[in-house]
Amino acid sequence: MLRLRGFLPSDTEPVARLVAATFTEPYPSNLWADISGYWPDGFIVAEQDGALAGLLAAVRDSEASARVLLFAIAQPLRNRGIGKAVLRELLRRCAGMGLRYVSLEVRVTNSSAIRFYEAHGFQATERIPAFYTDGEDGFRMVLFL
Repeated sequence: MLRLRGFLPSDTEPVARLVAATFTEPYPSNLWADISGYWPDGFIVAEQDGALAGLLAAVRDSEASARVLLFAIAQPLRNRGIGKAVLRELLRRCAGMGLRYVSLEVRVTNSSAIRFYEAHGFQATERIPAFYTDGEDGFRMVLFL
């Protein structure tokens, strides 16, 4: 059973483990509470049978927009609709608040993520040179609501 909910302080360690297993960039452990405190509606935790299955952390970066900072689904649970459910929940919340668009960045080599975002209406709007800490370029992608 999939459950979507907000971030709780008890999620700190499981979220840190999922993020470390998914991304190469280092993130400080206090980041999760900071993001959740900044915009609680933008931090969505997915639980599958009571265990962390994924997360999406976004911030509201203007009156009109939100920006996805982190989006991760546990490797063994990918391609089961969890990511789709989490992203749709964020988009539903953003539209309900009257936001006009959502943006995110993705590695130019992450073709599966790019396809996923495109399938949900995002479009690449620019290439960002050396966006990631290892020097890889990123694409900024935007979805107009």
